[in-house]
Amino acid sequence: MFSQQARRLASNGINSILVDLYGTGDSEGEFYETTWDTWVSDIICTINWLKNQGKTSIGLVALRLGCLLAIDVAQKCNIQHIVFWQPVINGDNYLGQFLRLRLAAEMNSVSGEKSSVKNLKDMLNSGENVEVAGYMLSSKLAIELQNKQLDKFTSLKNTKTIFWYDIVADSNREPPLIHRKTQEQIREKNIHMESFKIAGASFWNCVEIVDIKELLQSTEQALLNT
Repeated sequence: MFSQQARRLASNGINSILVDLYGTGDSEGEFYETTWDTWVSDIICTINWLKNQGKTSIGLVALRLGCLLAIDVAQKCNIQHIVFWQPVINGDNYLGQFLRLRLAAEMNSVSGEKSSVKNLKDMLNSGENVEVAGYMLSSKLAIELQNKQLDKFTSLKNTKTIFWYDIVADSNREPPLIHRKTQEQIREKNIHMESFKIAGASFWNCVEIVDIKELLQSTEQALLNT
């Protein structure tokens, strides 16, 4: 989806960069070595490179947990526009959901090992790394993540617009109430926000490749019209 979006934007004269953050994708480093601040630094480094190429209007397109990263970056850099795709609202809740993957694996384990989200968080908070779904989650990253909330930013004085996209199973469903409340909380900080509802599959969770053309088209139009 990100590759398709980047190609669409580029074909319309909007230069696009896909960033593999440290410890992910084809980037160097291992996942357990990274920290939240490292990821923020990676994005800021990319923004500075763009500025050195003469680009003056810079935006971010972010998915899920990346929306929390985008907010952190926008507090430190001059970001004109931000696009949220199905944003994570609360880092601590998201961490709990991620740790449940470990619990699900343990249910099918013959070792008899059984944990709980609380036990795993206690391990992480005490400085111990935890393996989840084949990834070693570092204590430092987990602790940083627990303190992140989408509406708890101080200032986005340079950001003109946030485009918020909720992906729902069908067009008759409404986005979660917490999403609508968070949108209002952000608007109360004098940030112009436009919200959209797009029907489609949760492509970030799908094993097979899933395209949501309407999401790509709407995002493209939103950025072209800014």
